Amino acid sequence: MISNLQILRALAAINVVFFHVLVWGKNWYGIDAPYLGYMRGWGESGVDVFFVMSGFLLVYSQARNPRGVWDFGVNRILRIVPLYWILTILFAVIDISSPGILTSAPTTPEFLLSSLGFLSRMTGHAYPLMIVGWTLDFEMFFYLIIALGILVFGHGKTYTVTAAIFLLFVTMNWADALIIEFLFGVLIGLLYVRDSNGKLARTLLALGVVLLFASIHISDEQWNSWRLIGAEYGLEASKNDLRLIIWGVPSALIVYGVVNLKQIKTPVLLFLGNCSYSIFLVQAIFLPLALRLFLPYTESLNVDIGSLLIVIFTIGVGVVTHYLMERPLAIMAKRLQSIISKQPV
Repeated sequence: MISNLQILRALAAINVVFFHVLVWGKNWYGIDAPYLGYMRGWGESGVDVFFVMSGFLLVYSQARNPRGVWDFGVNRILRIVPLYWILTILFAVIDISSPGILTSAPTTPEFLLSSLGFLSRMTGHAYPLMIVGWTLDFEMFFYLIIALGILVFGHGKTYTVTAAIFLLFVTMNWADALIIEFLFGVLIGLLYVRDSNGKLARTLLALGVVLLFASIHISDEQWNSWRLIGAEYGLEASKNDLRLIIWGVPSALIVYGVVNLKQIKTPVLLFLGNCSYSIFLVQAIFLPLALRLFLPYTESLNVDIGSLLIVIFTIGVGVVTHYLMERPLAIMAKRLQSIISKQPV
C-alpha cells in the first residue's frame, strides 16, 4: 500500500465535503460562512486529485497483478457499484417519501435507472440522482475504455489506446477535458512502475501545493470571465475544461510527489483514507439533511463553527457507513470474485 496516497485520498474527500457544506449552505439557505466561505470555490478540487489518483492506481494495480478483461471488469464493478447502488436507492426512497428534502429534481424511474447505470449525462441529466455520482460516471467511462483496450489490444497497448480515445473525445467535444486527468495519473503510474527514481519529486509536490492553494478563492465570476476570454480567441471552454489546467495540473504534480517521496504513516489519516469512498458518497444523503436541520440555527451562534461541525459529523457518518456497509460488501465482493474467477480467496 502506498500510504501517502491513502492520506491524500482522505484529504481530498474531506475537501469535497467542505466544498458541499459551504456551497449548499449558501445556495439553499443563503447562509454564508464569513471565514470558511473564502474557500467555497476551491474544495471541489478534491475531485481532480481523485481522478489523477485513479489513473495512477489502475496502472499500479495492473502492474502488480495483471488482470484480463473479465477479471478487471468484475473487480472494478464489485468495488464501485454495490455501495453506490445501495446509497442511490436509499436516496431515492427518502426523496420519494419526502419530496424536496434531498433534491429539487423529482425522482423518476428513468432518472433512477440512468443514475444506477452511470448514464446520467447521456440521458439528458446534468447530474445523477446522488449528485456526487457524476464523478463515478467519469470513472466508469475510464474503466470501460481500459477494458476495451485490454480486450482488443492486450496489455501492451492498452494505455496508448486509452489516451488516443480520450484525446479524440476531447478534440471532438464529446467529453470534458477533465477526463485527461486520468491520463495524468496513468503517465505517473507508468513512470513509477518502470522504476523512475522520482527526480524533483519534492520540488514538484511543493509546486503543486502552491498552485492549488493559489486557486483557493476562485469565484464563479472568475470562471466565467476566463471562459469569455477564451471565447474571444475562438476557444469554447466549460468550467470542467478549465479545471484541467487550474486544478488538474497541480493535482498531477501533487500525486507524482507523494508517490515518489518517503511514505509516511499517520494512523488517523490512513484510517480516514480507508473510509474515503464511504465519506465521499454518504455526504450526498447526510449533508442535505444536516444542512436543513442544523445550519439555519447556527447563524445565531457561528456559521463557521456550525459548518465545521457538520463536516465532522459527515466524516463520522462516512466512517460508520464504511464499517457497516462498505467493508462487509468488500468481503462479499472478494468471495464472489473468487468464485467467478475460480480462484481461492
